[in-house]
Amino acid sequence: MKHFAYRTKFAGPTDTMGARIKVRQMGLRKFTTVHYNYALNVCQNHEQAALEAHCRIEEEDLEILETRDMQTGYLIIGVAR
Repeated sequence: MKHFAYRTKFAGPTDTMGARIKVRQMGLRKFTTVHYNYALNVCQNHEQAALEAHCRIEEEDLEILETRDMQTGYLIIGVAR
């Protein structure tokens, strides 16, 4: 069973782009950007962004074990299914 950790951070809208969440897998330098979904609450948005980023990077599903609210975003810990 392989564990993964993701840091997420909200990026507000600009003149040319809508609100989004930046997701970075711990241990990797690059990040993935996911559009903010206003139908979800804040925590759900960050969890959904981590799930989408995991699917893009690892090409497998992620089961979230824990979500921690950090001062600048969220830390999401999960295991690959």
